[in-house]
Amino acid sequence: MRQSKKVLVLGSDTRSFLSVVRSLGRGGLSVDSAWTHESSLARHSRYLRQIHDDLPAYTPADMNWMAALRERVEREGYDLVIPTSDTAILPLQNHRDRIDLRRFYLLSEQAFEITNDKSKTYHLAAKENVPVPAQALVRSVAEAERAAGEFGYPVILKPLTSFTLENYGRKQFVRQAMSRASLRQLLAPMLLQGAVAVQEFFRGIGVGVEVLASEGEVLASFQHQRVHEPRQGGGSSYRKSVKVDPELFEMTKRLIKALNYTGVCMVEFRMDPSAGQFILVEINGRFWGSLPLAIAAGANFPLWLYQMWVEGCREFSREKRVGMYCRNLSPDVDWFIETARANSEGSRSAKRVLNEVASGIGHLLTLRERVDTLVLDDLKPGILELREIGQRLIDYAHRFFWSYPRLKGLRSLFVWKARRRLRHGKKIIFVCKGNICRSPFAARYAKRLMPELEIQSAGYYPAANRSSPSEAVRAAASFGIDLSQGRSSVVNRDMVRDVDAILLFDHENYVAMRNAYPDLTAKFVFLGALDGGPSFIADPFGETLPNYLVTYQRIARAIDGLSSVWNGRKIEIAAARQAESPSLPVD
Repeated sequence: MRQSKKVLVLGSDTRSFLSVVRSLGRGGLSVDSAWTHESSLARHSRYLRQIHDDLPAYTPADMNWMAALRERVEREGYDLVIPTSDTAILPLQNHRDRIDLRRFYLLSEQAFEITNDKSKTYHLAAKENVPVPAQALVRSVAEAERAAGEFGYPVILKPLTSFTLENYGRKQFVRQAMSRASLRQLLAPMLLQGAVAVQEFFRGIGVGVEVLASEGEVLASFQHQRVHEPRQGGGSSYRKSVKVDPELFEMTKRLIKALNYTGVCMVEFRMDPSAGQFILVEINGRFWGSLPLAIAAGANFPLWLYQMWVEGCREFSREKRVGMYCRNLSPDVDWFIETARANSEGSRSAKRVLNEVASGIGHLLTLRERVDTLVLDDLKPGILELREIGQRLIDYAHRFFWSYPRLKGLRSLFVWKARRRLRHGKKIIFVCKGNICRSPFAARYAKRLMPELEIQSAGYYPAANRSSPSEAVRAAASFGIDLSQGRSSVVNRDMVRDVDAILLFDHENYVAMRNAYPDLTAKFVFLGALDGGPSFIADPFGETLPNYLVTYQRIARAIDGLSSVWNGRKIEIAAARQAESPSLPVD
């Protein structure tokens, strides 16, 4: 097959997908993408030649997606197609018999079956004498409680696989249960998708050994260590490159050989240096989230994969820089916020945040710090991420401002502006998330008090014609409001373009509506601010009848205040008309 130096990359995210695109582009290859979400920052990479938005995504209903993908690969003459996300890999792996495997980077059936199922991964590890945590496979909460009683809290709750074709697009996450109550709360929805592994908690540091292999032989390796980890588990937002540990590398080679593995993977361990012990966490049989660090440190796995798969190369650089740090900026902001909150609860030292900031500055000054998205030769994705982070911080400050009771004096200025807008309005709309609980009640209650106004309600949740919950209907009836025949509407621009005020209930409403209609933010009003109480009126959806009653009491009180503003305006209008024409009666 003649080499075209063209690669098609499937995915969207700003870690593995964007890193693969950049690595191949820097290597002189022509890089295209497909199945790339329209909101992905990676779409703005200078290394993407074109994005095939017209290629249909996977659907279980028919195989048109496969026919279109194969036709495009053949027409464009791609040397290699690299899926980078589970949602791209899973359909291809399950239909690998329909694919030219010379052009598609996929795992063997055995390797995929074992790495995609954690119970099979652990069975292989035990067979190869690779340490694994104590665990129990459970199918009920009662079984999980017995296992947790044996292991002690906290325990780790792991779905056997993150994605399945039956639940395509719905990722299942690893959870950490700190108590019996949290175990019950977290496990119940997980069990709906099948059996769950309850594991004994192993204290230590997350470590990943990353390799490129061919038929069970490791050709290149790299190791990273987690620096910032979420308190409840999940991917690390800050990592550093370290020397490959000989014992972990030996365990990795055993697994790779047993799988007769060909391709890239990251074998994740948890290591307790003080005790000299470690356990296997999982085998990640695809490009991993910390890939930007490996590339920055000299382990150019995506380009090496192309060179091995297409060009037959088997020798790769052994020079990797140790002591490099790489930060996934957006989730790392969350880590700092979470850590700061923990400090306020007294569960962590306040010095932790200051020390982390100081060390980050030190890494920058010594040129050992990198950011996943922000690189000099491809600036736009990183700049766009910085803008998103800035907006999130503004949102955080906005939510804090409106929810912090001691700022009531300052808030009164905004309430005055809101009352002024409402005082001169003729058309208003109430908007909440689903338009089945808060906004329909508010609209009907307001219409009863202010029949002259044009009043609507809607929600931004994309499902129309839903009825209100029975608790909402019963609670509203106690206020003389009938929600039994109401059906939800989805907000659109025609609804909000000409209204005088858009009345919202909480900060989530504000963010959703601001993102959808950034030009209309001057019309936004928090209904809760109008009665002098908390600005936000929480969503009672899924709560009990008493919660609905409390919520509707707040809404009614706020609308009573709104009504007083409007009625004051009515009196002024009537008085003006009376002055112009004394024969007109005053209402």
